[in-house]
Amino acid sequence: VVKKYSKSEFEGKEVALIYTRGVHTCYMDEDKYIDLLTSSCRVIRKKMGEVLIVVKPHPSEDIEFIKRVLDMEKVTNYIVSMEHAAVLAENAKIAISLFTSAILDSLSMGVPSIEYYNEAKRYREVEPEGSSFKKLGIYSVDNEQALEGFFDMVLSGCYESPPIIHELSQVKD
Repeated sequence: VVKKYSKSEFEGKEVALIYTRGVHTCYMDEDKYIDLLTSSCRVIRKKMGEVLIVVKPHPSEDIEFIKRVLDMEKVTNYIVSMEHAAVLAENAKIAISLFTSAILDSLSMGVPSIEYYNEAKRYREVEPEGSSFKKLGIYSVDNEQALEGFFDMVLSGCYESPPIIHELSQVKD
């Protein structure tokens, strides 16, 4: 369905995708959000050069806040898009998820994807067992160095989809 629909403005362009989750009392502290977003951009620039960065915000997120953070860090060649997460993944070479279910969209499109998340102070009050994505075996890291390692794995051609993706692709109906 996505392939039939997708007439993406990014067609034919290499993009790196960041799915964000807005600041939230239990899920995302503001300081951690800023660090995750800016360090994601640093790693993209370090590993992929001036590739277009596409930021896909959570629907309830403040887009102007995203722009202020990225502008403050002097990030260039980026766009904030409200297009559907799977449509954006169509042209992505890699996707970073700051703790959002949108990671399932990029994984379903065959895009190497990783959860990059530092738990908010109150996170375990609502998610006592931690990230359900990590528990499913989806790649998950909590620091910039480990994120760089994921990029190295992907860019060297050593990336393998998480086993859960293969399992789900075998399910009929």
